[in-house]
Amino acid sequence: MKAQVLTEPFPHLIVEDLYEDHELELIWEELNFFTKPGKLMLPLEHGAAEKQGGEAKTSALAFPLTSTLPGKTRRWSNILTLETAMFQKLKRDLRNWKQSHYSLYQIPTPSNTYTKLRYYHNDEGYATHADHPFAWITFSYFYKEPKKFTGGELFFEDFDNYEFPCNNNSLIAIPPYVAHGVRTVKIDNDDYYSGNGRYAITTFVDYRRRDSLDAIDFDPQSNEADLIDWWKKD
Repeated sequence: MKAQVLTEPFPHLIVEDLYEDHELELIWEELNFFTKPGKLMLPLEHGAAEKQGGEAKTSALAFPLTSTLPGKTRRWSNILTLETAMFQKLKRDLRNWKQSHYSLYQIPTPSNTYTKLRYYHNDEGYATHADHPFAWITFSYFYKEPKKFTGGELFFEDFDNYEFPCNNNSLIAIPPYVAHGVRTVKIDNDDYYSGNGRYAITTFVDYRRRDSLDAIDFDPQSNEADLIDWWKKD
């Protein structure tokens, strides 16, 4: 696991070699399970960002892991179980990231996470959007090697179209105010359920709000990931 804190063009944390080989085997068991007919949800069924008029900003299918497996049932998901351990390993790096830029100083203590698996195949991307209500967002990326597709980069058009390549087994953490999108994925002559596309695991890190103060319209499910008091030193 190799983490790096960057402050330009906006504060973000990038991680390469996110999981070890034995952990990747468990993650791929779950990715392969969901890459079957009828298992992934349409964009508006899983809460994708919307354009004016109610049209989704992506056509990629997804599965909301946390809301489907809340509380103690999260242990049934390899992805959620490994994610908890991964965040604990990254706690010091996340703390350094928080201290790297004035815009992150007031990030509230995290208490909840909401994790979603999304699969991008041919002609699928995501229009620019932001996830303002949350404390921060992480994206982790996976694909079969050798890579069969082009595109799929995470782009930031408000920052001179800065891009994150979304390498296999990598992660990026960004503040909620940073608008982002996904370049269209292109795969030639490939079956959708081959699993040769781009997998993204998105984790929205949330915080508790006092009644009637900074309320939002939805309430992400708590996954008991033990994220409280992360900002305290070990």
